[in-house]
Amino acid sequence: MIENGISRMSSADGRFPQVSGLCFDFNIEVAAGSRVSNVRYANPDGTCSATPVDLGADPYLIAENDFMASGSDGYPKFFSRATTQDIMDQMLADYVAGNSPISPTIQGRIKCVDPNPSTGNNCPAGSL
Repeated sequence: MIENGISRMSSADGRFPQVSGLCFDFNIEVAAGSRVSNVRYANPDGTCSATPVDLGADPYLIAENDFMASGSDGYPKFFSRATTQDIMDQMLADYVAGNSPISPTIQGRIKCVDPNPSTGNNCPAGSL
């Protein structure tokens, strides 16, 4: 899921993943499908822990919209495995109503790595 989400970086693409509870690095210079590394759990305050995540073995939940769950933007088709079909915009509205005011911040949990910045930094602005 994460590899697909960053597969078209450094161009702007709607498939970029929004993650919660995770931190990861991605190497913009290697082939899509092999870019993600250093996946670890995020601390409650949004900082990155040192505890690695084995995405092939550790269980985790995915919140995604029906567009993604149906396989659009190249994501795997998970619609048949959905455990709920709550309406995401209503869930978001309920959260904001119950937790206002909210103060979103960029936490820096997703880091782009460009091993050859001297040949031009290919990482998107704000991703280092």
